[in-house]
Amino acid sequence: GIALTTADLISVRNSLDSLFVLQNSNGMLPYAGYPFNELGVVSFTYHLYALIGVANFYLYSGDKAYLDGKWSAWKLGMEWTVQQIDSTGLANITAPSDWLRFGMGGHNIEANSILYYTLALGVTLATDEDDPPAASRYAQLASGIQSAAIPLLWQPSVGLFRDNETTTLAPQDGNAWAIKSGLVTNASQIAAIS
Repeated sequence: GIALTTADLISVRNSLDSLFVLQNSNGMLPYAGYPFNELGVVSFTYHLYALIGVANFYLYSGDKAYLDGKWSAWKLGMEWTVQQIDSTGLANITAPSDWLRFGMGGHNIEANSILYYTLALGVTLATDEDDPPAASRYAQLASGIQSAAIPLLWQPSVGLFRDNETTTLAPQDGNAWAIKSGLVTNASQIAAIS
């Protein structure tokens, strides 16, 4: 919205910079900037939103120098993220600060849809950064998420994704993200969710 209305992208850049300056050595970005980062709160989805923010800033500003300067930190952030992918092919969310409802976490459809989306952005960024190994890796990981999420979390009798494998709750956020991210491509599934 900012890019299309006020074009105040310097505020976006400053906000992103305030998070990346606090990035942990393992790649994890803080839940929030200073002084809240000192609370040690971890949020898988907020971490991804910061990575998405860099991609969106680049998309709307065309500032390749900014992307060049953030690329190694972006990749480090993605490495922290993909370390959460387990043998199922999905990220297993153990961070406690992503949602305000009970029964969250695990192989969560919202988080994995956002991860799928971020990996797709990573393919584009890696291509623009002339980093074919990263582009290939991100595409492969995204494909694995797509292949794993649908059989594990899709509820044919309901026509919606369940939140995770421990519940039948079919959350609006996760199902909306499954469409927005491009995770689900089957027209009948998209229609059922819609």
